[in-house]
Amino acid sequence: MPNLSMEVLNEAFIRPIRFAMLLDDQFPTYPEALADDRNDQYDYKRATGLFALCREQGWLCDVDNRAKIAVKFEDEKHLHQSDLLILDFHLDPSNVDDPSEALGIVQKLARSSHFNMVILYTSEKPNTVIKDVAFAVGAGNAPLADDETFIRLLEDLDPEIEKEISEYVTSKLITNFLLGKSPLSDLGGLSKRLIKVGIKPPQQAVLLNNACAEKLRARCSKSVSKNRVHGSRVNGNYSDDDNVKWLICDNVFVAVANKNTTAPENILGVLRAALQAWDPTPLQVMMIHARSALEKVGNVSDNTVLSDSARQAGWLLPILLAPEGASRDQGLLELYGRLFNRLINAVGPSVNQVGKMLLNGHAGPALSVSKSLARNESLTDREVYHALNEHLCSEEHPDGAITTGVVFHDARANEFWLCATPACDLVPGRKKGGALDPWLPIAAVKLEAVKKDLAIDENLRVAEQGNHIFMRISGKPFVLQALDPISRQMVIENILLRNEGIIADRKMSGCRAKMDENGHPVWHLEEFVVVGRLRTSYADRLLAAAGSHRARIGVDFINMPSAPPITTVNFSGGRYKMRTNPIGFAIGAANPIKQHSSITVLNPFKGIDNYRVQIQIEPSPSNALATAPISADASSTGTALPTCTPPAISPPENTNSSGNV
Repeated sequence: MPNLSMEVLNEAFIRPIRFAMLLDDQFPTYPEALADDRNDQYDYKRATGLFALCREQGWLCDVDNRAKIAVKFEDEKHLHQSDLLILDFHLDPSNVDDPSEALGIVQKLARSSHFNMVILYTSEKPNTVIKDVAFAVGAGNAPLADDETFIRLLEDLDPEIEKEISEYVTSKLITNFLLGKSPLSDLGGLSKRLIKVGIKPPQQAVLLNNACAEKLRARCSKSVSKNRVHGSRVNGNYSDDDNVKWLICDNVFVAVANKNTTAPENILGVLRAALQAWDPTPLQVMMIHARSALEKVGNVSDNTVLSDSARQAGWLLPILLAPEGASRDQGLLELYGRLFNRLINAVGPSVNQVGKMLLNGHAGPALSVSKSLARNESLTDREVYHALNEHLCSEEHPDGAITTGVVFHDARANEFWLCATPACDLVPGRKKGGALDPWLPIAAVKLEAVKKDLAIDENLRVAEQGNHIFMRISGKPFVLQALDPISRQMVIENILLRNEGIIADRKMSGCRAKMDENGHPVWHLEEFVVVGRLRTSYADRLLAAAGSHRARIGVDFINMPSAPPITTVNFSGGRYKMRTNPIGFAIGAANPIKQHSSITVLNPFKGIDNYRVQIQIEPSPSNALATAPISADASSTGTALPTCTPPAISPPENTNSSGNV
């Protein structure tokens, strides 16, 4: 059951379309359509119907019959997300059964840096077409062509067995192969015959997956197989049911429409049904719609942002004053960020409307609804709340100059550090000609990684206290803290960064002071990997905390020892049963202990004289006895307290006491 309404999908995907390209070897180009003599090989009626549909929708439209035109258009002008490609599956008139040219175009669009929509409009069966497209963009079980064990297995395979396996490859088996499922569930009698000739189930799976891949590979050219990127994230409907066939892989969305059953005027209905079957997440829809909204408003919003010539000159001035290089690059990035923020404000009402359509009206607890909208209800609370706090406090840091709040990793020492130097002292070229130029001294705060899951959960429960940093490093969630777990103080170190701290390919290098074998301080050159940065307010907060730490003043006070702790012993069945109290007393005695036996209590507090321990015997329902306190003084000079023997005790009148501690 789809979660998104057609109204929302229309607003995000269909309405933004401004240009459609029709590519079919049976369609005439505009000059050919205007010619006096018509070519009987062209399908003028279908081409005219699609052109009329585009004009009815208010789209610009182009028609061509050569695949190289689409490839050139993608390379030079881009079929960007606001455009639609209606593509025939067989574009080579010299080989009408070869879909390689169409598959090559889809492969190229999948690897592009922008979202693309394609309708494959073909006379071929949609069930067959979608399988070919899925294989071309990378769906399917892992290939084993270069595996030595697999090669030997094929070399030793009886030709009759190989033929039987190949004949067993059905459409359902190919669907399972494309979905990454095991092929063994539907083998039936074939599995038993293979076992008889020494081919075990794991080898059977390898052979069947290879047979499926070979059958799909035989339907396209070598170039398509070569450009296939195995392991791509592919999702879609490849089954043999009657539902609409669609596929999403990276940046291409493909819907399949059959020419024999779908008239040109109804082709958009297939696209809408495919989008609804895909059922993208609300965030996917919001991002795609926001991009198209920015394109749609065009110069109107640009004029709103750039309405003042003095403002334009003022914004450009600091960039022109900065020296060429990292400093100017950083200024340009910041300027673009502000420009886009102002553009977003200009189109806010329209994008907010779609956001409300997506998020309003959901019943139930917010956490459960958020998991459902993300299409993953198996997410743990820890995963969701970590992702939320990670989004709130941290972000990626681009190459260029280092700035306040950048987090980097020293791989040699396996330590995380955070730059706690004011941003004004980190501007490249600021200290040109100084004593350390081109080295840049920074103050760095050491960050401790929280590793245990229980500790991470506890930190997430107190996230609002602001004592932790939540980041995603190499795809894994991390919790970092700036206070040493033992001293509860910051560890701050001075580091000299090479080349003014310029980051290239997420890396930078610098010197740290360490002790040599003679106990003398020396500088060691280390390489650092930048893993992200804190958002501005969070970085400034830690910068202020680091400054306060360095400005702290120590005073002399002496603590009074804590009140004597109490450990409790339950008396049950005429025997003492020992247990450790909440603060961790170690009681050195056998368990259970009979009446009147000696009890030794180990002293966990070193350096405290006259340490007093009180052992309390409480009533028990099975053999209730009167409560009798026992006490002894302890000395810090020994590891154990003096032994003490419980006095004689007699049962009380009331024997219904619970005995709970």
